[in-house]
This record gives sequence, structure tokens and C-alpha cells, in this order.
Amino acid sequence: MHDMTMAADNDQCVFFWWTASTVRHLGIGGKTSNKTIEPGGGLPPYDPEQRFAAYQAHMRTYNRLKPFFVRGQFHGIAEHIHLHTLPGVAGGVINVFNLTSVEQMFEFDVPMRLLGTTQALPVKGAGAEWREDAVRLNLSLPGMCPALIEIGVP
Repeated sequence: MHDMTMAADNDQCVFFWWTASTVRHLGIGGKTSNKTIEPGGGLPPYDPEQRFAAYQAHMRTYNRLKPFFVRGQFHGIAEHIHLHTLPGVAGGVINVFNLTSVEQMFEFDVPMRLLGTTQALPVKGAGAEWREDAVRLNLSLPGMCPALIEIGVP
């Protein structure tokens, strides 16, 4: 399990989703910071109650999709694009991260074989164009922002 503090994150909760995507079990370690975990110069001010409310909302989404993150298989589509699939289940969950300070357009293909399907599935969170052997996904993300794409998830 990896505990994290909300103080080290931003208001878009990019660290929350990076941790959810790369660590099997996660927990929230606290609303406030400790100087031992802060990068040099301290952290920017934030509203702990507002960030806690955001984390609670993200945890509800995480818990709904938890099997993909905990029991699923991780596929690195790119360094900042992570696909999570479950054996025997068509579809998957994709985390996309814009770790730059400016808005960025993402367009990438996900092979249908990784999604365990030979037909188009519903996509939530991105534009999708199904092709013969892959789905091309596209979305725009503000700077330092995560996105979650659900493919075939009820």
C-alpha cells in the first residue's frame, strides 16, 4: 500500500491518479503536509477541505474501477498513457497525464487485442475512432492535468 498526502498534489489531483495507475493499493495519508515530504521551498497554499472533497470524489471513481487497477494488467501505451485491462473482460481503463504547464492534445492508438475485443465498444472520456485492429483516441488536457478514459466499462 502507498499512502499519499493531498498537500503534495495539485487541484486537478494529478498525483492521485498517477499513484492509482502505478501502485496496486493506495490510501490517503492526510489533509496537511509535513516538511519532510515537501520539495525544496515548500508547497503552494491550498484549501485542505476543497482538496479533501476532490479526493473523496476521485476515490469513488477509483473504487468503481478498482478491479482494473488492483487485479488488472498494466500496459504502457506511452510514458504518460497507461492502459489497465482485466483478463477475460473486454475493454479497459486508460490514464492520460499532461505533465506540462500548457494545454496539450493527445492522439494515440490502442490495439484491439490489448482490449480483448474484435468490435467497437463504448468509450467515455475521449473521442474515439474504431479501425480494423485498433481504436484511435483523442483528447485535449489542460496543463498538469490527468484524464480517465473508460472503454467498454458499464
